[in-house]
Amino acid sequence: MSHMPDRADGPIEIEIRNLGGIESLSTSIPSGVTILAGANATNRTSFLRSVAAALGASDAAISLKTDAESGSVTLSFDGQKATREFSQSGGTVHRRGDPLSDAPPLVDTYVSIFATNPARSTIRNGGTGLREVLMRGVDTDAIDAEIQSLKSEQADLEAQLAEIERAQGRLPDKRERRAELADELAETEETIATVEDTIEAYRASEAEIEAAEEYLSTLEETRNKLRQVEREIEETERTRDTLVEERATLEGELESLSVSADRRADLSDRKGALESEIDALESTIAELSDIISHNQSILEDADALDVLGTDDEVVGQLDPSSSTVRCWTCGSEVDRETIESRIETMEAIRAEKNETLQEKRAERESVAEKLAAIEQNQTERERLKRELRETESAIEAEDRSLSELRDRASGLREEVSDLQEQVSETAELRDSDLPEAYERLNRLQHERGQLETRLERVESELTDLEATADQKETVSADLEQVRADLEAARGRVDRIERELIEEFNEQMADLIDLLGYENLSRVWIERLVDGQTTFEIHVVRDTVAGTVYEDTLSTLSESEREIVGIVVALSGYLVHDVKETVPLVLFDSVEAIDAERLAAMLEYVGQKVPYVLTALLPEQADAIDEQTIQAPAFEP
Repeated sequence: MSHMPDRADGPIEIEIRNLGGIESLSTSIPSGVTILAGANATNRTSFLRSVAAALGASDAAISLKTDAESGSVTLSFDGQKATREFSQSGGTVHRRGDPLSDAPPLVDTYVSIFATNPARSTIRNGGTGLREVLMRGVDTDAIDAEIQSLKSEQADLEAQLAEIERAQGRLPDKRERRAELADELAETEETIATVEDTIEAYRASEAEIEAAEEYLSTLEETRNKLRQVEREIEETERTRDTLVEERATLEGELESLSVSADRRADLSDRKGALESEIDALESTIAELSDIISHNQSILEDADALDVLGTDDEVVGQLDPSSSTVRCWTCGSEVDRETIESRIETMEAIRAEKNETLQEKRAERESVAEKLAAIEQNQTERERLKRELRETESAIEAEDRSLSELRDRASGLREEVSDLQEQVSETAELRDSDLPEAYERLNRLQHERGQLETRLERVESELTDLEATADQKETVSADLEQVRADLEAARGRVDRIERELIEEFNEQMADLIDLLGYENLSRVWIERLVDGQTTFEIHVVRDTVAGTVYEDTLSTLSESEREIVGIVVALSGYLVHDVKETVPLVLFDSVEAIDAERLAAMLEYVGQKVPYVLTALLPEQADAIDEQTIQAPAFEP
C-alpha cells in the first residue's frame, strides 16, 4: 500500500487482459473528472470493475473472462503501480497481486460507488445500518487494544507512584535513626579516647611493663586480625542471606510462569484449524463474488437489446420479470427473474460468509495473542532459570568463603587465647590494669566498627529514599500523559463519528444548494446515543408558503436518494483519508440523476478527489462538458 499525493497531475495508464467482457485493452485517463461514454453492453461495467480490482476492491471487483485461464489489470501513475492477477484452476478463480490498497472494505464502500455500493444500498433501504457503513474505515479492534495497553501502563505507573510515596513516608524514621547512630558513634569514640589516654599513662609511668609490651602488641595485632575476619564473616553472611532471598523470589516467579504443554499444543492446533477455516472462507467468498459479478454482467449485457424486436421481446419489455436472457457463452435462454433471484441468494450467502470470516479472524487473533503470551512466558522462564542457576552458584561460592573464614577465625581465637594466657602469666603485669584496658579498648573499637557499618547502611538507604523525590516527579508526569492518552483513545471513536456526521451534513447542504432540488430544504444525520450509538437520517422539506416539515427517505425521488447515497460514500472517503492511498473514485449506474445535476455533482466531487471516472450513456455524456473516453474502444 502506497501513500498518494494530495493532487495528482499525470494520467493513469490502464491495461486490462481477459477480465469480464474485455479481452485486451490499453488506455489512459487524465486527472480530474473523466466520462466513460458508451451504450449498454459495451463493457463499461467490466472496465470500471477491472479498475476497482486494481484499486483493491473485493465485492466490487471484476471476475475472470469465462473462456480464459488467466487475466490481469494494471494501473500506473505518478511513479506508482498497482496490479491484480486472476487465474483459474480446478474451477476456482484465484486473485493475487499488489493492489493500490490492502483494505478491500474501504474500496468497496467508499471508492467503487456502483449500483450495489453499500452506501447507496443503505439509503435505498431507508438508512438501515448507516453507522456501520460510515464506520467501516475505523479499526475499532486496534483502538480497543491501545486502550488496554494504556490501562496496563497506567496501572504500572500508579503502582510505582504508590511505592515511591511509601518510601518517602519512611524518610523521617530513617533520619531519626541516622541521628541516633551518629550520637552513639560519637559517645563510643569519646570513651575510646579516654581508654587510650589511660593506656598511654601506664606506658609513660611504669617501666616494669616494658617486658610485657611484646606480648601485648602481638595480642593486639592478633585481635585486630580476628575482628577483621569476623567482619568479613558478617558481610559474607549478609550477602548469602540476600542471595537466598533472591533464590526464593526467582523460584516463586518461575512457579508463577508455569504453563501446561498441553495448553500450548491445544492453542497451536486451534490456530492451525482457524487458518484452514479462514482460507476456505476466503476462497468461497472470492468464488461467490466472481459468480455474482458474472451474473450481473450478463444482466447488463442483456440491456443492449434494441427497443424494437420480436413479439416475445416486446412482451419482455412490458413485463421485465418474464423476459429471458441469452447467455453469451453457451447460448441458452434463462429467465431474468431466475438470474436476479440467484444473485440475491448468493449475495446473502456471501454476506453470511463474510460475517463468519470476521469472527474466525477475531478468534485467530485472540489465539495468536495467547500463544504469544505463552512464548513470552517461556522466554521469561528461561531467563529466570538462568538467573536461578547463577544465584545458586553464588550461594555455593559464599558457603565456601564462609567455611574458610570460620576456619581462620577459629585459629585466630586459639592464638588470642594462648597470648592472653601468656600475658596473664607475666609477673610484671600481674598487678597492672593495662591488660584489662587493652581488652576494653578492643571491645570499644569493635563496637565502633559495627556502628560505622550501620550508619553507612542507613545513610545509603537515606540517599536512595531522597532520590525518589526526582523519580516521583518523572513518574507523575508519565502517569498524567498516559491518562491523557487513555482519555483521547476512549474519545477517538466519538470524534470520528462526529467528523463523519459533520462532513456528511456539510456536503449534503452544499449539494442541495448546488443542485436545486424542488421542495427539499435539508438532509442531515443525527447521532443518537442510548446504550448503543446509532445514526438517524432526517429529511426536511419546505412548502411554497415557507413552512418546513420533516419527511422520510422513502419520499425522496430516485435522483435525490442516489445523491444522498453518493454523499454517504464520499463522506467516508474523506474522513477516513482513503484519498491518501486511493486517489480515484468510480461511479456507475447514475442514470437516475439528470445531466445538469450530474454535471454539477461531478464537478463538486472533482474538487475533492484527484481522479473521478464515471460511466454514462452517450446521451448523458453529450450533455456534460467534461473530458470523455468512448466505449468499447476506450479512447478519447
